[in-house]
Amino acid sequence: MKRYYFDLVGDMAANDFIGREFATPEEATRHAQFLARHTATEMPELVRRGNHILMRDEHGFEIYRALITSTAPAA
Repeated sequence: MKRYYFDLVGDMAANDFIGREFATPEEATRHAQFLARHTATEMPELVRRGNHILMRDEHGFEIYRALITSTAPAA
C-alpha cells in the first residue's frame, strides 16, 4: 500500500504530515473528493475559487486536486 497526503490549499492552508495508506490511487482520489465535499459542508466559507484539497504521493508529487465546491442543490 502507498501513502498519500491531503493538503488543504487556499484561504485556510493546512499541510497533511501524517497521510493515509490506500491500495490504489483511485481509492486515494475518492478520499480526496470526500474531503473536499466534507470541507464544503462543514466550512462553507471555504467554497471559493482557489480552495482545494491537494493530493500528494509519498514523494511529494501532486497527483490530484479536488475542488471545494458547493454541495447545495442548484436553485
